[in-house]
This record gives sequence, structure tokens and C-alpha cells, in this order.
Amino acid sequence: MKRSTFKILFAVKPSKVSRNGEYPVFMRITVNGKRLETTLTLTVDINKWNKDAEKLIGKDRKTAELNSRLDTVRLCIMEIYREMEFEALEVNPLMILNRYRGVEDDNRRTLLAVFKEHNERCRKLAGKDMSPATVMRYETSYRHTEQFIKSQYKKDDVYLDDVNHQFINDYEFFLKTERNCNHNSATV
Repeated sequence: MKRSTFKILFAVKPSKVSRNGEYPVFMRITVNGKRLETTLTLTVDINKWNKDAEKLIGKDRKTAELNSRLDTVRLCIMEIYREMEFEALEVNPLMILNRYRGVEDDNRRTLLAVFKEHNERCRKLAGKDMSPATVMRYETSYRHTEQFIKSQYKKDDVYLDDVNHQFINDYEFFLKTERNCNHNSATV
């Protein structure tokens, strides 16, 4: 798996001014060219903002506190990105922001998790509504799918919305070439 590109940028937008005359700080998260901008709950004096350093200039207490908060946000976002990379997830800016805000995307399910749930249900039906041999075939299919994901994508699992036509074609090719399945066994 190729390494993704990642950047965090803090900026002040002069077109937006708050009631107190200060300007909100925006954070832009970029992953592999995909961007997401959000407003932080910080407002700053635009005359003290250093665009290049992405911080405030000054030594007063308020400036130090605001700079400290910006550093904390940056470190937190970077840590979330590293965790997601370690988890071998396809990282995008929205996922990072959601995790930062404490909003987990429960709707995104993974292929092997769904496959595992399916096989557990089938095991309970073995001998009742389903042949034990069929259950064994599902287990074999699960292992083949797991091996394919690890060899092709260098991940432990993939999200269901990442399963596309190319994934299916590659999986069929894997079954025929690596697992030596014949056409009828490999056709998905």
C-alpha cells in the first residue's frame, strides 16, 4: 500500500469577522489531495496572525493560550491520522475530523466483519436449514477473502463501499491464479 499524503493548515479568513471584531481560525485537513475545511472555536486578532507560522505573534498570556490550543489541535489531528494509518484504514479528511470530534462513522462496515456475521448465522443453521458442508465452504471463502485483502491491499479489512467492480475482478483473478479455483468456484 502506498503512503498517503497528509497536511494540516491553520488560516484566518478575513472575509469572516465575529461580533468582537476578531476573525475565526479555520483548519484545513488534506489527505491525498482531498481537502476539508472547518472553523475552530477560536477567534484571533488578524493583526497578530502570522500566516507562515500559522500562529499568533506576541508574548501576552492570551496569545500564548491560543497558540497552545492550536498546537494541541494540530498534535491531536496528527495522532488521529497516525492511528488510522496504523489501523490500515483508507483515511480521508472527514474520517479524521469525525474522530477528532468524537463522531465515529458507525454506518461504514467492513467486508470481513459482514462476512463473519454471515458465517456465524450459517453455523447456527448447520444441520437445520443448511448443510454443514455449505458452512465449511463459506468458512473457506472467508479465509480466501481475508488472504486476498492482505495480499492485494496490504490491509486487514476493507470498507464495504470500497468493494467495487475492480475489487471483484481482482478477487476472481486471485481465486483462479493463487487459490487454483476453477471457473465455477471462482465466479463471484
